[in-house]
Amino acid sequence: MAHVRLRLLLLPILILAGCGGDEAPKQAVTDTAADRRAVAERTAAYLGAYVAGDGEQACAQLRKAPAQCVATLSAVGPEIVRRLPPEQRRAFRLAVSDPAAVQVELAGDRATAGLAPAAEGRQPMRVALVRTGDRWLIEKLGVRK
Repeated sequence: MAHVRLRLLLLPILILAGCGGDEAPKQAVTDTAADRRAVAERTAAYLGAYVAGDGEQACAQLRKAPAQCVATLSAVGPEIVRRLPPEQRRAFRLAVSDPAAVQVELAGDRATAGLAPAAEGRQPMRVALVRTGDRWLIEKLGVRK
C-alpha cells in the first residue's frame, strides 16, 4: 500500500508543465558507468530539492527552466510530502534523493531516468536528460518510455 501511495505522489513531481526545453546539440557519447552515475545524481538532486521546497536548486538541474519554475517547485514539492502520513515523510524524502534508486537508460547524448516502475499496466513517468558539454541536465519532465 505504501509503494502505491509513493508512486501516486511521485506523479506530480514529474509532470510540472513547462519545465524542459528546446533541442540540444547532438554529441556522440559512450554509455559509461560515469554517465549513468551522473544522470542518476542529477535526477536525484532535482527530486530531492523539489520535495524539500528548494525550487532554486531544483530548477538549477534543468537545462532551460521556465519563468515560474522556482516559485512553482518551491510550493508544490513540500505539499506532496505534507500529504503523506507523518511516519512516511522522512523515508520518502530519502528515497527520492537517493541516486542508487534511480533507473537510468542511456542513448548516446540522451538519457531517461526515473525512480520506480509504474503501477501494473502503466508506463512509468521519467525525466529526459541531455548531455551538454560535460554535464547531464534535465531537458523535459513527465516523459513516458
